[in-house]
Amino acid sequence: MKKILLFLLLLIVACEKSDDVSPFKQGTFEIPAGKNYSKTIITRTGNLHIETYTTKVIDTVNGKIRLKNVTQSDTLYIKWSDNKSYTLQKKGSNSLKNIIFVEMENITPNSYNFIARYGYSKSAQKGIIYKIK
Repeated sequence: MKKILLFLLLLIVACEKSDDVSPFKQGTFEIPAGKNYSKTIITRTGNLHIETYTTKVIDTVNGKIRLKNVTQSDTLYIKWSDNKSYTLQKKGSNSLKNIIFVEMENITPNSYNFIARYGYSKSAQKGIIYKIK
């Protein structure tokens, strides 16, 4: 009986999913372009999370209006709540409305899916982040 219990315990431990998020705490990452946003490159070092992306702005040249691509960066503070969740807050903002709550799911060695909630709203954005460096 003891051998059967020991075997079952070892089987449960062996099947338990390991969700190591340490590779995602520092490095360079990418969120692929989606329906309403461009590809985003993320650099994480220490408590900083820097996002670089391209947006379209209206530009007027010689009286003609055209769309122009502009690269922008946002610097946010990242704070890990636990092993699978963190918050992001734009540098210089103290408003609780501007906090982004992120939960990690389906973690692999090179990527994870996320659910992000802005402030205390009920709406959420889903996506995937890939580690590129």
